[in-house]
Amino acid sequence: MDKTLNQSKIQAILTEIDYEKSFSGLPTGFKDLDQLLNGLQDGELIVVGGKSIGKTSFVLNICANVTTKTDACVTYFSLATKTEVIANRLLSAEGNININHIQRGKLTKDDWGKVSMSMGSLSTANLHINDNPILHVKDIEETIVALRETYPDVKHLIAVDYLSLLDPEGQQNRYEQTDFVVKKLKIMARTLNCPVILVVNLSRNYDRRIENSKSNLRPRLSDLRDSGTIEEDADVVILLHKDTDEYESDPERRSNIIDVIVEKHRNGKTGDLKLAFVKEYSKFVNLERRDEQS
Repeated sequence: MDKTLNQSKIQAILTEIDYEKSFSGLPTGFKDLDQLLNGLQDGELIVVGGKSIGKTSFVLNICANVTTKTDACVTYFSLATKTEVIANRLLSAEGNININHIQRGKLTKDDWGKVSMSMGSLSTANLHINDNPILHVKDIEETIVALRETYPDVKHLIAVDYLSLLDPEGQQNRYEQTDFVVKKLKIMARTLNCPVILVVNLSRNYDRRIENSKSNLRPRLSDLRDSGTIEEDADVVILLHKDTDEYESDPERRSNIIDVIVEKHRNGKTGDLKLAFVKEYSKFVNLERRDEQS
């Protein structure tokens, strides 16, 4: 077998090197997003919102990309889902294994080979999952402080899924609860000097706007649940949206293409980009890699 690198492989390697050197923060694994955000920056609160469209998969993919591409310590707080379910989704995405095969315990011969490879990759990753359903922000901070003592010489990334389930510690109405939690998370990001990703649901206002217009409207900042405090305190707001109207004549693209809208970016530009969502793998991919996932 000819083991020499051909020109296309050399170019792919050089492109990857240039990509990794072109931004200063932690890599999301999505090139256009990294170029827009300059990577995930220390001290920033990054909000990810959307309407039943793969927010958890998107954030999990980012966590997996960070922990497999860098030596960073990644901690994922899953208030809504058990660790076993999260682990299955990570395995599915990492190995391109149909999530239904994993969940039903009916892996094919081909699946088993992929499981072995993806488990090898994930087993060396510095990824921690906390599925405690009752958490205060101070619990998150204490967990990260302890991990920083164990891993003092690496960057850290925190992901929280999701806002509505965090304990508001005695605050009264919903707005006060959200204001309290979001501000605490922003202070934590600054104090610990690491990026914090927060998953947020959209409000009923978004449903009403769609119903009134009878069209598939793009989400906006004001559609975030209890949006005022989030708009004020978040450094970055990313909204996920499936534009079914745009791909009306192409059913496959209508089901797979997701708009990633950077609606707020305190320290840089806003903008839109598109990713493909491969649902059976619980995985978002850059569009140029879409055909490789089949």
